[in-house]
Amino acid sequence: MPYNFHMTDCSTSWYGGKTYVNYTVAWTPAAGYYQWQVGQTTSNNPASAVIIKSGTRGSIAELTAYLVTSYPSIHYFWVRQTGIGGSSPTAWVALNENPVDHSEACLIL
Repeated sequence: MPYNFHMTDCSTSWYGGKTYVNYTVAWTPAAGYYQWQVGQTTSNNPASAVIIKSGTRGSIAELTAYLVTSYPSIHYFWVRQTGIGGSSPTAWVALNENPVDHSEACLIL
């Protein structure tokens, strides 16, 4: 199972009247797994995670979420690893900084 899932950087940008908060995250991978998935939820329940990024071993995820005032600003991020083709996923691991409040943008670091 991956561990030490944490943010390493954060930046804010604006486009089309929306604010985008870009998070760069990292974790220590478990041995023997080749792919990863990062999920996002609006509650502290990884069972409802929606996969927002995926990749292969050695890559870094850049998570992007934009601020929309009519939607909840609190989000939780999760990571898990899988075998080739998505087989045998590990349990979801929570981001150390959970929950993330997008309304505070990069002030959370």
